[in-house]
Amino acid sequence: METEVIETPVGKQKITLKKWLTGKDRRDLNLILLGDIEFSINPTNPDNPTQNQKIKGSKIVEMTDKTMELVIAEIEGKPEDILKKLGEMDIRDYDFVSDKVNQISNQQTQKKT
Repeated sequence: METEVIETPVGKQKITLKKWLTGKDRRDLNLILLGDIEFSINPTNPDNPTQNQKIKGSKIVEMTDKTMELVIAEIEGKPEDILKKLGEMDIRDYDFVSDKVNQISNQQTQKKT
């Protein structure tokens, strides 16, 4: 898997990021967000399913955490305790890493022309 190393602006920590996610990674993330949504058939129009679209905020946090774990390969050369290490970072470093992770995660959902 291709990786890139970034350095946080405040703590100067070296973070190794995967450059892309796999199809399995995307499915795992979708399952977190969509796993509890219930779909049912509209009895008056079976061709038009209705859905209960309530999503708990905790699912967004869980999805964010999973994305971080999937994209970040190492912090300071160690693959263990990624979320703990992120939580202990200066907020400016955390936001910097989060932005980079989101760029990697989101690049795959953008259509290429």
